[in-house]
Amino acid sequence: MAHVVADRVRETTTTTGTGTYTLAGAVTGFETFGSIGNSNTTYYCCTDGTNFEVGVGTYTSSGTTLARTTILQSSNSDNAVNWSAGTRQIFCTAPAEKSVILDPNNDTTIKSSDGAILKLQTSDTTVADGDVIGAIEFSAPDEASGTDAVTTAASIVAEADDTFAADNNKTDLVIKLGKSEAAVERARFAHEGGLTLTGYDTDANPDPSLSLMRDTASPADGDFIGTIYFKGKNSADEIFTYGAILSVSNDVTDGTEDGKLIFRVGDAGNNAWSGSSNNLITLTPDTIAFDASSGTTFGGHSISNVSTLRLTSTTDLSLSSTGHGFQVGSSSSTNVAIDNNEIMARNNGSTSTLYLNFNGGAVQVGGGIVIEDAGNIGSASDTDAISIASNGQVTFTQTLIGTDLDISGDVDVDGTLEADAMTLNGTAITTTATLSTGISNGNVLVANASVVDNDFLRVDGTSIEGRSASEVLSDIGGQASLTFGISNTNAVKVDSASVADDEYARFTANGLESRSTSEVLSDIGGTTASDAANEATALAIALG
Repeated sequence: MAHVVADRVRETTTTTGTGTYTLAGAVTGFETFGSIGNSNTTYYCCTDGTNFEVGVGTYTSSGTTLARTTILQSSNSDNAVNWSAGTRQIFCTAPAEKSVILDPNNDTTIKSSDGAILKLQTSDTTVADGDVIGAIEFSAPDEASGTDAVTTAASIVAEADDTFAADNNKTDLVIKLGKSEAAVERARFAHEGGLTLTGYDTDANPDPSLSLMRDTASPADGDFIGTIYFKGKNSADEIFTYGAILSVSNDVTDGTEDGKLIFRVGDAGNNAWSGSSNNLITLTPDTIAFDASSGTTFGGHSISNVSTLRLTSTTDLSLSSTGHGFQVGSSSSTNVAIDNNEIMARNNGSTSTLYLNFNGGAVQVGGGIVIEDAGNIGSASDTDAISIASNGQVTFTQTLIGTDLDISGDVDVDGTLEADAMTLNGTAITTTATLSTGISNGNVLVANASVVDNDFLRVDGTSIEGRSASEVLSDIGGQASLTFGISNTNAVKVDSASVADDEYARFTANGLESRSTSEVLSDIGGTTASDAANEATALAIALG
């Protein structure tokens, strides 16, 4: 049903009483109420020249009637006129109280007892996606500057978002604003319930933006500056606030102002706005607090599916630091803190034990483990079972148990070496193996009790005894040192560089020299056999 106003509509009626008018046809030169349309309303006036009635009538094409829906004014104290017999004229009119006019200030005021409505209606018989249903435009056509100043500066437009049908009238409300051009879309209220703000600035300023402003003459710390509520219905068709984001003035002092942003969620039937117990996250300029009301828990809420968390501006971690990157637990009790290269367990400013997967499985470390100089590795009951010196030397104070031990260097065992099985040069040595000792081929030599350091070894029956240097000298009939020369008990040595094979030795002042046969013959004043024969022959001849 719509309200329709038509021109030059005038008919006659003979209806009596205060009931629905039956229309008798158009007055010559005028139209019937049929132009109003079935079930639509219109303003009418009915008069016989003396009595009158002005009101809102509803037209029905079947029977061509006009029901007295609302009486605005009448000669019967603004009530329905009780018509007597006779013919009257009934026609479309514009009631004074329903007229919109400009006052002396060129302003328009629309008044209604039940709320004034301004309706902008399209005359299109087919409304398609993108069609304008109605619009309010704001412009300054008399602006002397001209150009953009006289274009539409702002507008409110109802825009179809689909082709209208009997079950479809999807419409968006668009707000357009101008800057240095004709007004363009800045905000859109979609029929689905969404709000889109559009910015066109090319600079670095935030555009678009949404501002919630609390304007008070007496600001105070803790004031709620603005709130965004997220509401929906529950199973009982009641409205419930499921979430809220609140901004709070933490400090309103000029020059030191700071704020606080609080995220709340509805919980256990309590609306998100019901109090601080529903705080999930509180943000201040230097802290992020989870469930600030309790300070130590998440209030039964969980945080999941966080893909990335980066803390880039942190201080070095210490037992008393507060500016490190991350912390779990209260600073006045046990807590674990993290900076950019350290994880530390603390307890109210003192050291504490750091547990890694204490009640879980294995701990895997890549790139090796480095222990500080003179550091220890142990268990709760033996903290220094493994000690590592600054030079890397490792000391085990407990039994070393393993499946395999492969050592490429020397092994020094001060205590007992116990093994279930041993192999020497590829040959297995068992607890039942027996070594053959003695001085036979393949035997193992066994030293007797007399062997000491630096001794020479001598076979003594089936064992080896030790002999000192003096004993060895005596054993071989030698002397401790030799005196060279040709005196009694002296050792004689060669004292010539010309000693040759088959020559004779002759004493010199220091030793022995070599003499050939001819030299010996000369040394003893002898002659050779041939010379002696010759001499004998000569003597015989001489003797006759």
